[in-house]
Amino acid sequence: MLRKYNIDLTNLQFAYRQIFYDALVASGSNPAALLARDIIVETKDVTVISRLVAKLPAYLRNPNEKLLKELEVLIRPDAGKQEGRMITFCIASLVSRVCEKHKCVKSGLLDKYIKIFSDQYDSKSGILTAVLVF
Repeated sequence: MLRKYNIDLTNLQFAYRQIFYDALVASGSNPAALLARDIIVETKDVTVISRLVAKLPAYLRNPNEKLLKELEVLIRPDAGKQEGRMITFCIASLVSRVCEKHKCVKSGLLDKYIKIFSDQYDSKSGILTAVLVF
């Protein structure tokens, strides 16, 4: 029936996949964030990563320290320049939201992520790259 209307199935599947990614992030649940994490780890497509990572911190309803620990696998040294920046901003935004809510100074979570991000900053060459990471 779709061929009767000249609808390309690959474009339709692509559109469905994009809608799924948007709905997954918009659900705002922690299990959805873990599924998004798994998709991000599996794919190398920067557009998919950006689609999932860009809105994730804003839509999560109840970010907590446990979820942050689960999402740590996204911070990896082999990430490309663009995806590394997007993931860094995502995790930093989540750290901010979690620490705002739970006052994570006592647990040491804030110090841990400050060290991770400062190590990333120190390992980058050139001031322009370092400024863009943060």
